[in-house]
Amino acid sequence: MRILFITHVTNMAGANRSMYQLIKELKEEYGVEPVVLAPVTDKPHGSIIDSLQEIGVPVITTEIRFFKLEHPTLRNVLGYARYLWRLRQLVKQLQAYHFDIIHSNSSVIDIGGYLSKQLGIKHVWHLREYGDLDYSLKPIGGQWYERYTYRHADAYIAISKSVANYYRNKLPFAKVHTIYNGILAAADMPLSTHDNVTVQFFCAGIISEGKNQKEIVQAMDELINVRQIKKPCRLTLVGIHTQPYTDELIALINEKRLTEYVRVLPEMNGIQSLAATMDVGIMCSKAEAFGRVTIEYQLQNLLVIANESGANTELIEDGITGILYKSGDFRSLADKMCWVLDHYAEIDAISSAGRSYAQHHFSSTNNSKQVYELYKKLGK
Repeated sequence: MRILFITHVTNMAGANRSMYQLIKELKEEYGVEPVVLAPVTDKPHGSIIDSLQEIGVPVITTEIRFFKLEHPTLRNVLGYARYLWRLRQLVKQLQAYHFDIIHSNSSVIDIGGYLSKQLGIKHVWHLREYGDLDYSLKPIGGQWYERYTYRHADAYIAISKSVANYYRNKLPFAKVHTIYNGILAAADMPLSTHDNVTVQFFCAGIISEGKNQKEIVQAMDELINVRQIKKPCRLTLVGIHTQPYTDELIALINEKRLTEYVRVLPEMNGIQSLAATMDVGIMCSKAEAFGRVTIEYQLQNLLVIANESGANTELIEDGITGILYKSGDFRSLADKMCWVLDHYAEIDAISSAGRSYAQHHFSSTNNSKQVYELYKKLGK
């Protein structure tokens, strides 16, 4: 079975890390022959192209555009029409591969539907994001084009029930299969031991409006300056910096006089080692389609505090495998952080339950098996 996977970026963050592990396991465990279509770009060090080539997966590069943008204009529509016209040469190139299935790795690219129609082969569309709720993206050509293009698939994979329900009225819902992301937990993954004198709160992920780190800073202000808690605590934020949001975040930290309590770090290698020194992982995104970071926190034995938006309520049983707070309410988050400070000796049990749950429900082997079974159904 030969599969063409399509990715829209070349970094190894988020969706691409999930896709890479899926491809690797499909190739090694099920004999799938993967080929990846990736965008022509200046690939960063450690890109998915490097990683794929290391395991012998061919990569074809081409122009790949989003059909959803923050502020689409008529000029974008015309440019997109010319882009689709240029794809005729790619179709000719791909005909020689005789693919069985095309697998699109993002809900914001529609090249897979186009190629599927031109090549006459099945298309699986992996819905990994909402688009508007998480990234404020709107479809080029409006809702009509969105509904039209989302019908160009034979099966859809939603990474959570929340995502599946979001797309209920946008595409043929009977073809949607909820398959949670799979995450490989390395045997030597360092674990949090919760033995810090100063309780360490942690948030990893791109520093951006959608990831909502300001809410945690506001909660820290509530703890330190308003409630004046006695037990010492610190907050570490780490991830790719985006502007102007990062500058605004740092300004807020300075304004609230929290520089002694909050640090903002850039994206780094060895983040697992850093995470293992923490106690609590916080998920505060405005709309997390799955929450890969949430599962990574759990696998490293961190207690997870997450808001009630997106898929968080599917991943966490409140008070059992993690703690939930009211979305958009920094005081609610502060309440949960305060509970941790007051019950620090009790967080081991919740962290352990969360780790066990993540290991059993979100393994990469479960994910690749379910995707392969879907491929087989389409092949019949």
